[in-house]
Amino acid sequence: MFGDKKKLVMCQTCRGLIAASERTCPLCGRDSVPPAPVAFTRTQNPRFFTLLLIGINVVIYVVMVAVSIKAGSPDPVLNGAGQSVLRAFGDRYLPAIANGEVWRLITPMFIHLGLMHLGFNLTALYQIGPMVEEAYGSPKFIFVYILTGLVGNIGSYVFHISGAGASGAIYGLIGISAVYGYKIGGSFGRALGKQMLIWAGIGMVLSLVFHWDYVNHGFGMATGAALGYLLAPGEAATNRSATLWNGVAVACAVVILASFGMVALHYGKTAEPQDVILLDRRVSTLEQSLKSSFEFNSEGSGDPKKIAADLRSAADDVARTPRIDKRGDQITSGLVDLANRRAREFDSADKDPSAINNNALADAQQTRQLLDQYSAWVDSILTDYGLYRDHTPQ
Repeated sequence: MFGDKKKLVMCQTCRGLIAASERTCPLCGRDSVPPAPVAFTRTQNPRFFTLLLIGINVVIYVVMVAVSIKAGSPDPVLNGAGQSVLRAFGDRYLPAIANGEVWRLITPMFIHLGLMHLGFNLTALYQIGPMVEEAYGSPKFIFVYILTGLVGNIGSYVFHISGAGASGAIYGLIGISAVYGYKIGGSFGRALGKQMLIWAGIGMVLSLVFHWDYVNHGFGMATGAALGYLLAPGEAATNRSATLWNGVAVACAVVILASFGMVALHYGKTAEPQDVILLDRRVSTLEQSLKSSFEFNSEGSGDPKKIAADLRSAADDVARTPRIDKRGDQITSGLVDLANRRAREFDSADKDPSAINNNALADAQQTRQLLDQYSAWVDSILTDYGLYRDHTPQ
């Protein structure tokens, strides 16, 4: 544990790590020890921000469980929130991220998929977090936690892995701890580095066995290791650097709050897979109604009023379907407008029979263009949602 050791600072001459209480470097004999660090907080508890993060995760889990109980989910205390609640609270839902909900790259690190998932991650955070917090200071600790969690979620998104959890951030702490041990050397440093690598190895093996998100773990750990080489240990030694790192920590807090603020603003508005399926079925019905309108022969059988009613009903159904994204809105709005225009032409057929055919060719061409655009769009959306065009879940 870092907390069992003295506070270390770096000698400005020989770059050695020495006790912060020393004013003369015992390694090189120079009076070049940096001044006493400027603390981020008045608390002397090295677990303060670790415990704060743990508390945030627990509170969010409890709230999600309560919402799931109200929604009728089976045993959410043990099994975690249902899928709809997870999506509403900001899990790493790939179609939503692709649709611009980028805050879902931050919020998943505070969301867990079950009691065991929560317990495992928070136990690891409780053991490793204070070590990093004391060795690097609270602002750097918060920065490392958020950045490694973010990079882990980006990696999972790039590799099309949905989910949630603090694992990327925790593996980031493992990575920076391993590098810290390597840098300080000695028996303590070697033991620390070995312990972190063993933890990482066990975690990766379990990830492969139980199909956990090893991509998230790997990206988080690699980022943490890189930060271990880039960041100097210890609290900020000057007012200037303290101001800088305090600003970074505040920025991280703002990002977290803003992300959950966006979750609140979009709560219950995220498109579900069944919404895509429903839209595709209704567009298919609208396509058939439009096709019937173009095949209508004013000299043959058929009721113009019925065709107009079918067009209008199909268009209304499409318009009432929950929105998926802006591109889908543009295409379906074009189809709805076209269908309503055709319906008006059929409504006036008894007064002006030629109105049905006046714009039929242009309308048919526009319909084909919009349907081609729709087909390309919906195929990409169905792929994101893991669905086939025949409405069967993958």
